Amino acid sequence: APPRDTECVDVPGGPKAETFFTKDLPQALRSAYRVGHDPSAWGALGYSSGGSCALQLALRNPRTYTSAAALSADYAVHDDLTTGSLFGSGPQAAQRRRSHDLVWRLGHLPVPRVSVLVASSRQGEKDYGATMSFLRAVRPPMTSARIILPQGSHHFTTWLREISPAMEWMGRQLTFPQDTTPGAKRPAPSESSAAPSRRPARRL
Repeated sequence: APPRDTECVDVPGGPKAETFFTKDLPQALRSAYRVGHDPSAWGALGYSSGGSCALQLALRNPRTYTSAAALSADYAVHDDLTTGSLFGSGPQAAQRRRSHDLVWRLGHLPVPRVSVLVASSRQGEKDYGATMSFLRAVRPPMTSARIILPQGSHHFTTWLREISPAMEWMGRQLTFPQDTTPGAKRPAPSESSAAPSRRPARRL
């Protein structure tokens, strides 16, 4: 939220970006458009800091988003010149910062029932090591998939190679709006009625 980068965090005394994306925006869309009301119909996808936000939104708010795809993401939130202080001061600041460290969350808090896709490159991406650490931390009921390129960069030339498979993956995770309208009955599982994919970790 201008004039600062919020990293999708509710900043103490500042912008409430996480609240906007998890409460205000979904409520506005549901009230105006024919979209699904169940969390299984909602996902977030982004690259760079947008990918970091997608993961944060799903892992911290699984009752709103059940899928996230992140290209070249970070797995923790840090202050920098564009953000200013995101977590405030005082005794609660360290706790707020830690709660946005996704590897810490997976090791210390109940694991959410969400599916995630992460993308990185063995060479040319600074987040490769952090990406593999994040994937190793994933455990049921959460599921993960990955796109790992031999070589890439933190640039659109790399993200253009990843966006199509990421969108295809996202499409397999989400339910259709007509299946998630309040009061509507979902079809019983059968060979002709596929449930949202929740596959184990694999390479795409």
